[in-house]
Amino acid sequence: MQELEEEAEARRAALSLSEGRFRMLFEESSIGIGSSDPRTRRIVLANQRPCEITGHTLDELLQRTFEDITHPDDVAMDSAAVNALAAGMHEAYEIEKRYVHKDGSIRWGEVHVRRFPDVNDDINFSFKSVIDITARKEAEFALKDADRRKDEFLAHLAHELRNPIATFRNGLEFMRHRAVDRIGV
Repeated sequence: MQELEEEAEARRAALSLSEGRFRMLFEESSIGIGSSDPRTRRIVLANQRPCEITGHTLDELLQRTFEDITHPDDVAMDSAAVNALAAGMHEAYEIEKRYVHKDGSIRWGEVHVRRFPDVNDDINFSFKSVIDITARKEAEFALKDADRRKDEFLAHLAHELRNPIATFRNGLEFMRHRAVDRIGV
């Protein structure tokens, strides 16, 4: 009997250690980790990183749906992916979407979502990880803007260069005709 109690205690200690490691990994991750119910869209679990991305406290976040914190232009795309996930059409999806921060600013996230069915293959919740890619998106937009401005500058420069070159070309053509007239060719 004592041997069974010792084995049970060892298992409880191993389980406690495993849970502690998981909790530390979950809480200290630089990646946003959370879970939501695909049927209600309500956020049911999150670490601190989604709070930082959205500007909401954990309590505020747990009172919201993912649509509440998603940029309005991205809600339809995100909802369609969640609907397909809930219907069992796929096991996971990845998207880039915008979040609306509590202060009104926009934050970009690379979102990875996986469904977790129960024993009846019902979807109890989905697991999400979010990487803040705002800095990368801002750099991409800045590069695209710089490229657009470069193209505009080159088009303007080409236009401006055509005018003086046309003048020189016309002058050279005029001089060639005068030379031919003098020679009598």
